[in-house]
Amino acid sequence: MSPVKAGLLLAALVAGPPLWSLVAGGALDSDAALTRWGLVAGGCAVGAEAVSRLAGGYVAQGRRRRAVEALLQTRDAIEQGTDKADSGRAA
Repeated sequence: MSPVKAGLLLAALVAGPPLWSLVAGGALDSDAALTRWGLVAGGCAVGAEAVSRLAGGYVAQGRRRRAVEALLQTRDAIEQGTDKADSGRAA
């Protein structure tokens, strides 16, 4: 789900019911309610994008860590194989 869609959905869930009750009660007109909802939706979209980028950074960091570990294990295996080959030649 895109951050914009997530922001719109979150705004509908968080701001929708209170704004609807204000409009239904006559305390707020519909134009003002839609403007407020739009501001909340924009803020939620920005927040969802930030969380998405943060999560993506953690995933990328985990991939890099696993790749480095795999390279180190491969290097150790090669070195151990080379050491065994060298000891076999010396005998």
